[in-house]
Amino acid sequence: GWPNGGSRDLYFIPDGGNQVNLGSFSNGDPWTMTISIPNGTGNGNHIIRAERLAGTEAFATNQSFQIPCPSPDFIVGQPSLLQAPPIGGEDLLSYEVVISNFGQADAVGQFFVSLYYDPSPAPTSSDINIDQAFRSDIVAITDLALGDSKTVTVTADYGFGNNGDHVVYAVVDSEDDVLEMDETNNISPPLTVYVDPSGQGTPTPTATPGPSPTPGPSPTPSMTGELAGITYLTVQGGMPLPQSNVEVKIYDESIPSSSPQITFSASEPDTGLYFLSNLATGSYTITACITIDSSEYFYLVTGVMIDPGLRTMRNLYLQEGMCL
Repeated sequence: GWPNGGSRDLYFIPDGGNQVNLGSFSNGDPWTMTISIPNGTGNGNHIIRAERLAGTEAFATNQSFQIPCPSPDFIVGQPSLLQAPPIGGEDLLSYEVVISNFGQADAVGQFFVSLYYDPSPAPTSSDINIDQAFRSDIVAITDLALGDSKTVTVTADYGFGNNGDHVVYAVVDSEDDVLEMDETNNISPPLTVYVDPSGQGTPTPTATPGPSPTPGPSPTPSMTGELAGITYLTVQGGMPLPQSNVEVKIYDESIPSSSPQITFSASEPDTGLYFLSNLATGSYTITACITIDSSEYFYLVTGVMIDPGLRTMRNLYLQEGMCL
């Protein structure tokens, strides 16, 4: 809406500094120009100013921007154990974790909070994450507005095992999905949990034992197969979309009391792809589970055949429901 003719100039006004002429911009309405900020510009609130002189009349507009760009900044509190002592080595424990956004912008989209048992070496103040080999649970969070906090419940997939002191950490944005002002404050203070030798632990329910399979020859590499697919999240009234960091468990149906093999669907890129290899030939039960904003999403399928030397493809479609 500026008048035709006259000069058109751009200026940069650094925070606390003098105005710098960035040159003239081209004719035309509307117009577009890419601006390079001068080297050495520090942090602060800066201004780009556009001016136009037409005869004796001047027109101007200012647009401010900030360095660094406003972004979220997550902080996570020490995990709080929900079970009362004594704690047994086989207990599957639940914790509450408070996460907060003390940055300069809302966090939009999905990110993750993970729980870690006894990481080695222990994280330092400069670390931004913990080795995933020590992760015992992961839950998803959707959005966290500037200044808001959420209380997240996480439940470990396994017990501590040995008696004595054990250390628990929580990490917010554990998959590095959100660009933050400070990436070095995402690890919680440690919580020490004592496993009491007198604590028997809460027994984990197991399936009713069936007849033992007839012993046969030991499997060879040529007798194993693979399982792969995509984990999808189905929200009521919506289309299934790939979901990352879904916990996938596979149970050998010929050994009802056996422990499952566990993997997590891919988080980077966000394809939801999962993969398991070196599976003995036979029939398997597959479960998939993820917690998102305190709601559980689950999928179960039985009778999935693994054939020697082949890759079985099975997509998993999670819907809201209690994880088993």
